[in-house]
Amino acid sequence: MTERDLTRVLIESVADVHLPDTAKRNIRMATKEESPVKRKMTVGLVLALILTMLTTIAMAAGSGILDFLLRTTGRTALPDAAGLIQQNLGQGENDYATYTVTEAIYDGRAMGIMVQITPKDEHTLLISEGWMLDDPYGSLAYDTETEMLADLRTIAEYAAENGYTCIAEVGVSLLGNADYWGNSEWDNNTMTILYSMQSAAEQLVLPVEYYAVPYQLNGSPAGDMQQITDELTLTTAEPLWQASSDQIFELPEYGVRIDGVTLTGTSLGVYCDVHYTCTSLDESLKDFWPEFHDAQGNRLQTGALGVDGSDIPSQVGEQLVWRYSLAAMQEAPAQLVMWAEHWRSDQTEEPPKLTITLK
Repeated sequence: MTERDLTRVLIESVADVHLPDTAKRNIRMATKEESPVKRKMTVGLVLALILTMLTTIAMAAGSGILDFLLRTTGRTALPDAAGLIQQNLGQGENDYATYTVTEAIYDGRAMGIMVQITPKDEHTLLISEGWMLDDPYGSLAYDTETEMLADLRTIAEYAAENGYTCIAEVGVSLLGNADYWGNSEWDNNTMTILYSMQSAAEQLVLPVEYYAVPYQLNGSPAGDMQQITDELTLTTAEPLWQASSDQIFELPEYGVRIDGVTLTGTSLGVYCDVHYTCTSLDESLKDFWPEFHDAQGNRLQTGALGVDGSDIPSQVGEQLVWRYSLAAMQEAPAQLVMWAEHWRSDQTEEPPKLTITLK
């Protein structure tokens, strides 16, 4: 194999790998013939470059949105979910922090955006919403095996002992959307937050607001809240499959009739819509919700983004619809077992277990 062949193999080997643009550019530049002195490329050098490339790939895979989900929630997606990832969608900064939307993923039913937040200067300690200055510093660690958990100093004490003069609560608001949640990770004063929510559109235009709330180490305000708006545009792909059941189940003890179930499968999850009608005027009988289980009675895991369905059912014409998500499946299942749960006083009673046949 010639020197030119080795170079071509190296470059082509990263062509279809999911890497940030900067990583691919660096690998290409490393093989570029810029001068006669650098023209000679030995097999050893190529092997060294390949090892560097593989390390870069491992680092990139370890910091992406799918790895973040696996590491912080244990939830998984199908391998081809990587094709849904969009990168470098937005950024902003204020006096306290720089915000970068490093990756986003959207499958037409649920979306997630991953934001990395870094301090503007070395004297600002970042925390996310929900943390208090008197919380243990060790609580910032997400890794349950780290020695940091044993550190019982408060966040404010840690800040004072390490030269910080300001503590900034930072995050991102998804404007116009009340029903979303964030999952955060703190590492060496860099915040990574994954926000996820339900949505259904071929193209999602998402207005966001990057914010920072500064505090003195004693908890007093250190200035006004700073907010910067941005707009993210996410596109989706066709679902992998769709399936449905038109079986009807009468549940007079709950005052409802289940009229059918529809499923939509993507590489991030299976989205189940349970359609039902209220058959009783007794309001106490309508507090029904579905849960899906395997044949052994184990509740099925939710989709990768943790969008676990409706807080309340949606009204669609004369029907109500409960929305629910399950872990991704490559193909539609032939059957599912749905437990019809209810807010009833006798919790020892077995719920009806309905076998849903899909087509």
